[in-house]
Amino acid sequence: DWQWFEKTATYDNAKIPLALFLAYKHTKNNEYLEIAEKTLGFLIKVNFPDGKMMRVIGNNGWYTKGKNPALYDQQPIDAAAMVEACAEAYLITGRKKYKEKMILAFEWFLGNNVVGKPVYDFENGGSKDGIATFGINQNEGAESSIEVIISLLTLKETLKK
Repeated sequence: DWQWFEKTATYDNAKIPLALFLAYKHTKNNEYLEIAEKTLGFLIKVNFPDGKMMRVIGNNGWYTKGKNPALYDQQPIDAAAMVEACAEAYLITGRKKYKEKMILAFEWFLGNNVVGKPVYDFENGGSKDGIATFGINQNEGAESSIEVIISLLTLKETLKK
């Protein structure tokens, strides 16, 4: 069941399947598509355990083979990477499951997450820095705000098609 490249899944994981989907898009090498779908499928299984909410692998312990994924500290970069990977998977394969997961991944920013509170800052369009054991990390770093913007634009462009 461990369909990952290393013994530990850490940070910004969905970028690897995203890169493989893009490699397939440009080369039409089916091996890239096969590995992209297997590894994204693995991440979907891990990050959407109930199918209705994304639960990002936290950086306070990561996810090592044979152990449980860390619940905290969840980062916006991981949610954004999942939005991008699922969007590309949907555009390439046309499979509705990827579109659904893309939307759920974006909803992580809006409050469909383990604490039930928005990470997105509705007042200024930025993003809080993630979800910690104490709740939402109120800092709004540039990386987090850029990630929510990338996610929003990805979602918008994908849903147009």
